[in-house]
This record gives sequence, C-alpha cells and structure tokens, in this order.
Amino acid sequence: LRAKLSFDNGDFAATKQQADELLASLQKGGQMDATLRTEVVSTVQLLKAQALLALGSDDEGGALLGKLRADYRGTKAAVYSYIVQAARQAERGELAKAQQTLTDMVDKNGASEFAPFALYEAAIYAERQGLDRQLQEAYKLLDRLIKNYPGDELVFYALLKQGDLMRKLNDFATARQNYEYLVNNYAGHPDELLAELALADSLFAQGANSVANYESASAIFERLRDLPSAPVDLRVEAGFKWGYALAKRAQAPKAQAVLWSVVHDFLLDAAQAARLGAKGRYWVSRALLELGQIHEDAGRLDEAQRAYQLIVDNKLSGVAQAKAKLARFRPAGAF
Repeated sequence: LRAKLSFDNGDFAATKQQADELLASLQKGGQMDATLRTEVVSTVQLLKAQALLALGSDDEGGALLGKLRADYRGTKAAVYSYIVQAARQAERGELAKAQQTLTDMVDKNGASEFAPFALYEAAIYAERQGLDRQLQEAYKLLDRLIKNYPGDELVFYALLKQGDLMRKLNDFATARQNYEYLVNNYAGHPDELLAELALADSLFAQGANSVANYESASAIFERLRDLPSAPVDLRVEAGFKWGYALAKRAQAPKAQAVLWSVVHDFLLDAAQAARLGAKGRYWVSRALLELGQIHEDAGRLDEAQRAYQLIVDNKLSGVAQAKAKLARFRPAGAF
C-alpha cells in the first residue's frame, strides 16, 4: 500500500525502492499462503514495472512486464500488464502497437474482467490513428466488445462511440440508429443525455434535405438546453447548437435570442458561470462568436463588438479569434 501511494503521488523512485524492498522481504520466506504470495508478488512486480516506465526506463520496465507474464501467467497483475504496456506505447505515439498489445491480451485472456476495457481502449487507439480503415477497425473492435460482453457497463459507451465513428465516416444514418437504440433502451443511464445530444447532432447533419430531421434536432437541442437536471456544460452545448441550427435556417432573430440566452444564463450569471467546465466555456465562446457574426451581418457593429469583447474579458477559448475581429473595429491594442 505504501508503494502504491508513492506511485499515485508521482514519487516513482520511492515506488521502485519500496517494491524492491518488499520483493526482497518476500524472498526470505515466512508464513504466507501460497495463493496470497502469488497475488502479492505479481502485483508488486507490476507496480515496479509501472514505476520504471514512468521513470523512462522502458527497456527494464518492458522486460519486467514480460517476466511477470511468464512467471505469473493468468494472475490479474499479468493480464493488466498488457494495459499498462499499451498505455506506455500510446504515450510514445506507437498507437498501432498499443492497439495490437490489447487485442493480443483479449485473444489470450478473453475471460478476464479487463477484456472489455482492453477492447474499448484498443478501439480508441485505432480511432486516434485517423484513417477511414482504422475508424472501421475501431468499429469492429467495439462490435466485439458488444457481442462478447453484453452485460458489461462499457457496452453503452461502445455503442455511443460506434455512433461517433460512423459520423466521422459520414454514415449519419447508422450513427442515428445507434443513438436511437441508446435513447430507447438505456433510460435512466447516467449518460443517456449524451446519446440524446449525439442523436440531435446526427439529425441536424441529415437536416439539409429533411425539414423533419431539422425540426427533430432543434426540439432535442431546445429540451436539453432547458433541462435543469442536465449538466451545465451539456446545456450550454445544446443551447449553442440550437441557436446555430436556427441561424443556418435563416432564422437570425430567433437564433440571436437563443444564443444570447446561453451567454446571459450561463456566463453572466455568476453562480452558473462558476459551474462551467472547460467544455462549457468552449461552447459559450462559440455562442458569442456566432452571436457577433449575426450582429455584424445585420450591421449592428456595436453589439458585435460587445459579443467579441465578452470572450476577451472572460478569457474564453477563441480569444485570438475575438481579438482579430475586434481589430477591424478598433486601433491596435485597444482591448
């Protein structure tokens, strides 16, 4: 426990030293159940390997992970060592290797409690590689998770991620099916609103040639924007997207009102502003930029400047963009 606490606190040198001391103590013998000894030694070796990797000793840490798998095959520590190795490979930018490490783990340890997580992480590493074929690989890995571990809590997130992957591949119809399935079958799930928001995104993307899809998307955005129980960041995102959808349908006055309500209710209200996270602040900034553009298009330049200045004053993301827009109206440095 002392070694684990050192690792959690970022003192990796102390972790290594404490792990070595414990391993040396265990080698001296003493009264300990054989099963417990196996569990303790394998866990400590994994912790030492993690410390070595964190210290940059990749060769030594990797060798210890290999030894752990050879000497204590089938233990929780040995199985989890694949996840540790893959995370380190991903840190070094070796995403394909990380993906392969995790699929190897599942191939060899399909009954492990860590297998669903390994498949999900492998899919994330495939997605991060970015090419269409790798997005399709990620989809298949998630499909494997869903089919082989139907009762796992990650199934919800696997279905959600599959929808996101299909949107990246411009297959909005399939994405929509995933999100609708989640909305219809996971009522009460802690993150069900994420599925609703993603469904609205898909409907809006399909709305160019379908008034019904556009109206359905707008209705969901509006409902989520006004839902008191929803997380603040999600409400802000939904509010921006509702206003943006209205603007794209040439409903500038209504879009202006919606976007300003986002700013007024979530940025200028001190209590709500204090609850904004990084995502919420990002979407407030997007709302102000869109609002400023609406004012500019209508010739209300003072109102446009006010919107852009709020981004600067509140140090929101998009400050550089806001300053660039303000520079067209003011002398250099007058912010």
